[in-house]
Amino acid sequence: MSIHSILGSKRYEFPKEYAASVTNACISASIECEAHSFSEKSFFCSVPYFLSARAEACFDSLRIPYREASIGGIIPFLIRYKRRSGIFIGALLLLCITMASSSFLWNIEITGNEIIKESELTEVLKLSGLYLGCYLPDTDIDSVESAALVNDKRMSWISVNISGNTAYVEIRERINASLEERVLPYANIVASEDAIITEMQIFSGMASVKADAYVREGDLLISGVISKEAIGTHLTYARGKVYGKNFKEIEIEIPFVYSVLQETGNKKYGVNFHFFEKRFSFLPFGNIYENFSEYLTVYNIKEGNRSLPIYFERIEYRESDYTVKLRGEDEAKDEARREFDAFLEKELSDAEILSVESEYMVTENSLILKCEVWYEREIGRTVEFEGE
Repeated sequence: MSIHSILGSKRYEFPKEYAASVTNACISASIECEAHSFSEKSFFCSVPYFLSARAEACFDSLRIPYREASIGGIIPFLIRYKRRSGIFIGALLLLCITMASSSFLWNIEITGNEIIKESELTEVLKLSGLYLGCYLPDTDIDSVESAALVNDKRMSWISVNISGNTAYVEIRERINASLEERVLPYANIVASEDAIITEMQIFSGMASVKADAYVREGDLLISGVISKEAIGTHLTYARGKVYGKNFKEIEIEIPFVYSVLQETGNKKYGVNFHFFEKRFSFLPFGNIYENFSEYLTVYNIKEGNRSLPIYFERIEYRESDYTVKLRGEDEAKDEARREFDAFLEKELSDAEILSVESEYMVTENSLILKCEVWYEREIGRTVEFEGE
């Protein structure tokens, strides 16, 4: 784990032309300066949090303009809540205990799976006794391997090796011939909705209706039972496309007076500490707002490039309240049209719109849009069956 993950660092922004001066100033003052980066006009670098006061004094003495860009790290985060000593001491104690412990499982790495999802394997391992946060001296690896094979029959072999705080799990999946979805030998095509038949394309089977006929949902359109005087009766798998037209009536009412939720500017903050799969909530105190939006910032603790399963969350609760607004007739028409377009997208996205007849009605309190939409689409639905 990087020391700056705990002690923290401050990131500064300087005019780009001062990059060399800043670097030389930090070297001369024995201040570690890292994470250099440039933008079009600026130069950025980070210094250790507890050396930031000395760095700023050095910049001021050399008249180097700077701006504090951000603060990172666990200690600076906890200092923001230094008045709440219980939070600070408790969180720091948990962190120290976790860092000092080498007897708990921190990470599980799984290889060899292609069909079985990693999340499913993690759950199987948990049922078998291996999970993040488990106490390693009490974990019997042989029992875990045996239980995992019993709990998931899709595995033919599993190996679990513990190295430090990481479990390396390798599996082999059973090789099964892919099973195709069973298809019954015969089928009819029936209507999926009420409609007037406009076109039929029959590839196999016998038509049960004609064009311009009105059918109801479930009516037979193309039969898999073919009866002809010359050849008798035989069964087939009906295939084809049947198109039909129908109409829908929709009524949309838009009130002139309406209310919307808007942020008031009031905010509360909460802090959660996650220790493996357990969560400890310290803030906020008092009741949360009745209407609020929640914004989450996660502060991970890392060991090298790997995030450890302990971390802090900072939660910002922003209060909102209802504000009454008025809309005019033109604005109401625009809103009605948007709702109508959303209806077409949801209900008739697979259909060809043939015609739309619409009218607006204005009442004392609202605008009403009435529409009749004629459309055409494929209405055939395949229903399989077994023959005797």
